[in-house]
Amino acid sequence: MRYNSLKIQKKNWMSALDFNHLSAIIVKRIYLTLFILFTTTCTLLAQTNETTIEQLGDRNQADVEQAGEFNEAKIEQTGANNAAIRQDGFQNFAFMLQQGSRNEGIITQEGNHYADVWQNGIDSYALIYQYGENNIAEIKQDGNDNEATIRQYGSDLVAKIQQFGHGNFASILQDFRSFEMPNGPFIFREAEINQYNNHNTATVDQRVPTENPIQV
Repeated sequence: MRYNSLKIQKKNWMSALDFNHLSAIIVKRIYLTLFILFTTTCTLLAQTNETTIEQLGDRNQADVEQAGEFNEAKIEQTGANNAAIRQDGFQNFAFMLQQGSRNEGIITQEGNHYADVWQNGIDSYALIYQYGENNIAEIKQDGNDNEATIRQYGSDLVAKIQQFGHGNFASILQDFRSFEMPNGPFIFREAEINQYNNHNTATVDQRVPTENPIQV
């Protein structure tokens, strides 16, 4: 009887160890599951940028680099073209459409900007820089040997360029940030260039914080 009693006590003591070990395993698995769920959720929240690339033909190259949140970049190319889009910040949108050959478009944005480039032809070149916040830039080119440059470093700026034909050049630079007039709203500065004939050259430079839209 003493032997049986000793055996029963030993069995109960081993069961307690097994229970504690099993409890520790369950707790570890719960913590691991919660950690995986938390990590997955954070990863999904961080992956809020969207990129779409559609290319037809040979020798097309598209590079997209996005950092931040809620950025969207779209590239559509037909022929042999090069496209590069870089976006940093929050809620940027960039669209690039290139048809023809040897066209190159570059877009760089930081901070809630909108930019689009439309090129249809041969050897067209487009460049858009936007820093600051809430800027809008648009470039449309049709024909050969076109070159367009938009640089906006401040905030609340609008720049538009349209070119049709051969041998055109256009450049827009807007520097200063928008400001608020006394008892007035924020001012948007706008510059627009339209060229439809050949061998045209246009340059617009706005650096004074005042309401001064320019159209060429």
